[in-house]
Amino acid sequence: MTTSAVTKRLAATGLATVLTTSALVGASAASASAAPEQAKALGGGGATFSCMLPVLNLPVDVPLSLDGLALPTSLLADAPLPIPLGGLPLLGSLEVGGLLGLLGNLPLPIGQLGANLPGFDLLLGALELPISGLGSALGPISEITGIAGSLTGGDLRAPAKAGVYDVKLPSSFQLEALLPAPLSGLIPAFPCTIKDGENPTVGTVKVTKQRAAMNAQAKKAVIKKGKPAKVMTAVARQDGQAATGRVVALVGGKQVASKQLQNGRATLAVKKLGKGAKKIVVKYLGNGSTQSVKKTVKVTVKK
Repeated sequence: MTTSAVTKRLAATGLATVLTTSALVGASAASASAAPEQAKALGGGGATFSCMLPVLNLPVDVPLSLDGLALPTSLLADAPLPIPLGGLPLLGSLEVGGLLGLLGNLPLPIGQLGANLPGFDLLLGALELPISGLGSALGPISEITGIAGSLTGGDLRAPAKAGVYDVKLPSSFQLEALLPAPLSGLIPAFPCTIKDGENPTVGTVKVTKQRAAMNAQAKKAVIKKGKPAKVMTAVARQDGQAATGRVVALVGGKQVASKQLQNGRATLAVKKLGKGAKKIVVKYLGNGSTQSVKKTVKVTVKK
């Protein structure tokens, strides 16, 4: 069988089989992540921010707390975040007593109040998690205002490297005070910055490596002595994507060939094999997001 024919065969059966297997594993993992009994990544927490009243340049402390973000505490590395079409709801509260005190000094007949926090992003490690529509509707004045929003963004992926990541509040955000007409828009947004010594961490997420599946076969099961044994490999990740990284061939525990994967595939040429039946261990080394995997290929060397 020619190299081209083997490549086509692997393309048709090898990687396709690997992808099918890993897709089934990935689907199982996705179902587990979506289980309602799973712990939430954000179990509650908050920090106090110093918000500056525009024009008057007067600071006021605004404690902010968040609770109930149903992001699973365990995610697959470099896999899409399990966010439904409508987003993941987020609830919280703002203590705006100090803000009310400042607004009370203004010559404005304020009887209702609301708040918007546009551009508010949580952080998962260095990954920004955009929270859409975070704020409270215009309503009766209260020193504690409930806020709600949702985590959106269907193209968000978990960090590419496995590890434990903190979910943190942003270091700063804008607070827009909602006032009834005709006062709406009279007060510019308040720039808010987290106060020194405050802990921004509101939860943690464990990012685990994806499992890998491999298909490997020799171009020829029987070769002549002095000729290299060519081994075709295909590797796929748990989420069904082609793996990246390097594969190696080992004979008797010694590395005898190495190749970088291209689109999840590589051909290894194993040279200088002695006469007789040989076992070639093909190993995908894995990377920060994917576990290693190996498979044994048998060839026979004749004179």
